[in-house]
Amino acid sequence: SSNTWNVSENENKVGVLTATDAEDGQITYNIVDGEDQEKFQIVTVTVNDTVTYELQFITAPDFENAGDYDLGNDYTVTVSASDGVLAVTQDLTVSVTNVESGPVFLSPIAKAVYENETSVMTLSASDDEDDQITFSISGGADASAFTLTPEGVLSFNTTPDYETNNGYSLVVTATESATQSGGVISNPNSSDQNITITIADLNERPEMTSPSA
Repeated sequence: SSNTWNVSENENKVGVLTATDAEDGQITYNIVDGEDQEKFQIVTVTVNDTVTYELQFITAPDFENAGDYDLGNDYTVTVSASDGVLAVTQDLTVSVTNVESGPVFLSPIAKAVYENETSVMTLSASDDEDDQITFSISGGADASAFTLTPEGVLSFNTTPDYETNNGYSLVVTATESATQSGGVISNPNSSDQNITITIADLNERPEMTSPSA
């Protein structure tokens, strides 16, 4: 086995442990030492009668919240391979690499607004790299009824009327537009969210229909 493995965050599998024995004896593997040994386990995997031994994280690592002993995303563990009589150990370093994900919406997926009001809500989203985010309408049955500014202000184009239509749906997209410092992102990530808008009835004053005297 190699002494250093690179693993993407959010993945449990680290790699397959391998060793050879001159007498072709059965080899067993164990975790025996290392600053981060409690983070790992060895799992026996059988596929089509072939048995392998995988070193795995017990809990998938998170690059943004490093869990190794010095919080540097380099986990150290020592494993042993034994034929039942003799054993050999190997110090391993598992380096966790970052996987950038798309923006995560913080604003709700459903909103109720009173009829005769155009304002709906202001969308918001977070990004694991703190990149700047812009918003756009990307679909939905009632997309044409709305306007969305790049800053996330969602509103009706015309005031809704409960008696005419009391439910709307659209799809909005949050896209990384620039780095936190304003730099260009060559391959920006994006995320979609389905939003449902419900129109609440507003008690309107009655209209006099009888002729005046």
